[in-house]
Amino acid sequence: MGFRVAESSIALLGMDVRAPSSEIHLTGGSADPLHFEVTRDGVIEAEIRDARGLKVRSMPLGAYASGSHLFDPTTLTEGVGLPDGRYHITFRYQGGEGGTLASFAEGRVDGIEFDETGDFLLVGGHREYGAPDRSGNRGQWVLGSQ
Repeated sequence: MGFRVAESSIALLGMDVRAPSSEIHLTGGSADPLHFEVTRDGVIEAEIRDARGLKVRSMPLGAYASGSHLFDPTTLTEGVGLPDGRYHITFRYQGGEGGTLASFAEGRVDGIEFDETGDFLLVGGHREYGAPDRSGNRGQWVLGSQ
């Protein structure tokens, strides 16, 4: 870890950031929301996989206009609820046409961890990749909610 990387990461403390993400941490039936980008009007569905990569649910979300939308993970606990844990959610057009949609998380940087594999931002108490890289570039994180 170089001084420039540590300095850049520390500068993010307390900042609101947005980063590509498909992961939620379900705890007590709730989790921070995920955002997803619809590139054209269409019917959207979500596929949910557990931490081992096993598909645990598919669910239709309905018709959406192009733009940024919010997915509330508490809907995953309705009916037969999912147990607490880490899940990956993939958003796509119904029927698979057009591939997967970009998704991202937003949150406040409340800590930083450094180890031999890289630098990690703690966002909402969860360890996330995307701290500035070794050259000091901010990588995938974008400052501020957009």
